[in-house]
Amino acid sequence: MKEKEDVLESLTTGVVVIDLKGKITNFNRAAENITGLIPEKVREKKIDEVFGPEFFHNSHLDFRSLKDIQENVEVEAEIYRKDKNSLHLSISISAVKNSRGERVGTVIGLQDITRMKRLEEQAIRTDRLGGMEKTVS
Repeated sequence: MKEKEDVLESLTTGVVVIDLKGKITNFNRAAENITGLIPEKVREKKIDEVFGPEFFHNSHLDFRSLKDIQENVEVEAEIYRKDKNSLHLSISISAVKNSRGERVGTVIGLQDITRMKRLEEQAIRTDRLGGMEKTVS
């Protein structure tokens, strides 16, 4: 269905779909922009081959256990892309079920929250500086 593909490609959220065998079946343009990985090179590969243990920093994601996830899981992580840029991501993981309620895979949503994290860090620094000025006065 071309329409579903068009919708997936239009999203700003990276979408990675994995079948029950752990193979990547869909990897949209936003996932490519976020990770720096090329969809044609990752499709049909096992998820843990593509996203090895060193890919997501500051998280405890174990892609071998994705098939065991029953409820939505949300975590934050940092990645270091090949171009040396680091990004902060919000990662959501959900089961994909068919019309009969049977699990047919897993979907991973990748949202770049780098700008928001940097603004938070800037606000914290500003608050600390403001607190220091009060103690000096």
